[in-house]
Amino acid sequence: MTICTRRLALTNRTLFFVVGVLTYGVIAVMGVIYSLAFGGGLPQILNHEAWPYLIGEGIAIPSSWLLQYKIISKLGASNAVLITMLNNIGAASLGILLLNDDYTATFFIGAVFICLSIIIAFRVQPDTAHPQTVPLHTKLGLVSAMVVLFALGMYCEKQAITLIGVWNYSGYGWGLQFLGAFMVFLIFGRHELASVTKSALRQGILVGLLTSFAGGLYIYALSIGTLSHTIVAASGKIALTGLLAAIFLHERNQLRLRLAALLLSITGILFLVS
Repeated sequence: MTICTRRLALTNRTLFFVVGVLTYGVIAVMGVIYSLAFGGGLPQILNHEAWPYLIGEGIAIPSSWLLQYKIISKLGASNAVLITMLNNIGAASLGILLLNDDYTATFFIGAVFICLSIIIAFRVQPDTAHPQTVPLHTKLGLVSAMVVLFALGMYCEKQAITLIGVWNYSGYGWGLQFLGAFMVFLIFGRHELASVTKSALRQGILVGLLTSFAGGLYIYALSIGTLSHTIVAASGKIALTGLLAAIFLHERNQLRLRLAALLLSITGILFLVS
């Protein structure tokens, strides 16, 4: 998903909000399909207690995704997947604070290692062909906003799944995420319609499909586990993403820094799960 998102960002630099609408439109359709296939029918009428959480995740998750897309487009796939590890730390921390998830002192040690890896990732250029000159304060602002929105979205998602069930959630929750992305597009992104091409549509749909497959597996895991443990388990993607980015996106520059950041992040994950 991250590799395809980076490729889309490089080939369609004028599109941002349109990509969010396309992605979450596909996700909404797939959510209904999952509900039909695995939930035994159309999503059921909801418990009113779930609506605040559904509205919260419908706004927070697509907003966080748009910021993540911007980070991937600016900093590269392998750097971005390290940086988005902070999402996992933020969401797991919120699970510990609000949902009484279990934790140990090693969780905080792991968080320190991951923060060190991100400091290094900020110094690494995406690749030799697409240098980035984003000021540090802009990077910090994008990352901070992404982490806060992601953590809130994951908290609301976990609560909604607990209240209405995972496949009811895929139908309602993902539909509301599309609505949230569409509202953001209407406010900020209508000018992008002039730049939409068939190629961009195809790539946006592909990113949406990949996101929906990953999201389906994630919410199922979330339905059978705690928020913090599921978030930590999802962190295993970083090594594979780095390898694929080196092969397909030629992100092989500054290898010593990349390897140092990767090793620090993996060490942090080992502490998180210990």
